[in-house]
Amino acid sequence: MVFFYTDSNRAYRGFLLNWAASNTTVAVNAGTTNYTGSSGTITSPYYPLTYPNNYRHTWQITAPSDTGYILFTFSSFRTEQCEDYIRVYGSHSTSSTNTRKCGTPSVISPITTSGRYAMVYFYTDGNTVDSGFRIQWTAYVGTTSIVTTVPPSSGTTYLSGSSGAITSPNYPSNYINNYRHTWEITAPPNTPNITFAFSYFDTETCGDYVQIFKSHSTPTSAIRQCGSAIPSPITTQGRLATVYFKTDSSKARKGFRLTWTSVPPASTSGSRDVKTTNALLFSLMISFQLIEVYDRSYSF
Repeated sequence: MVFFYTDSNRAYRGFLLNWAASNTTVAVNAGTTNYTGSSGTITSPYYPLTYPNNYRHTWQITAPSDTGYILFTFSSFRTEQCEDYIRVYGSHSTSSTNTRKCGTPSVISPITTSGRYAMVYFYTDGNTVDSGFRIQWTAYVGTTSIVTTVPPSSGTTYLSGSSGAITSPNYPSNYINNYRHTWEITAPPNTPNITFAFSYFDTETCGDYVQIFKSHSTPTSAIRQCGSAIPSPITTQGRLATVYFKTDSSKARKGFRLTWTSVPPASTSGSRDVKTTNALLFSLMISFQLIEVYDRSYSF
């Protein structure tokens, strides 16, 4: 509906408005769209035209109850590097494990989430815009052959909790060439260290490698692994760690599978019990000495 109003004073030339019907529905900014069923399509607003700045939107997916996993595939993806991005969550909660995607990657790998619930979140800032994205999602019965989410190239996956597993893309099949990905791990507060253990490792020597950093900052000291020998367990200090995987344009192999486990903070209850016991023994010793002195003073 278009409504035009004039008062009883001056009149001007007015306006000319052209309109045309369109099947494109633009999601409400800062809103939520709910999807149900076994498949669907999600696009950025105005796709394939440029999306707007300062935009936030969430798409929540609820697949059938017998769904084992949901597969997200990208037919197009172009956003401002780093600043405009999507996150794909494995549930309807933003605290769950998620994969972040931004920029204009040359390789658009699929993303897999476990279970019947998933969520896609789109964020843009106030600067550069681009044509956005088009995602097809499909729910499947059973379990996926992908151990963990296959992250997009040049993206970051955020992991939290006390333990987890990370694999190269397509593991145990060969990974892809020209691949870059980062996994940022945040363990529970007060965690003293995180231990990484490899159950499989096979990359092109020198050309393709894994780096493990002791924080979320890549300039920190790192341990680099490549080749076909399974590395010894690696331990980093603190609750933050980063795993980075890089491949070049030549040979591709099966890659790696690692598990990470955070050591729980040491309990202080034992030391408190020891201190309490020592204090009690000291008090009893003083009491017995006073009693002994009293008896000697009043003995005849």
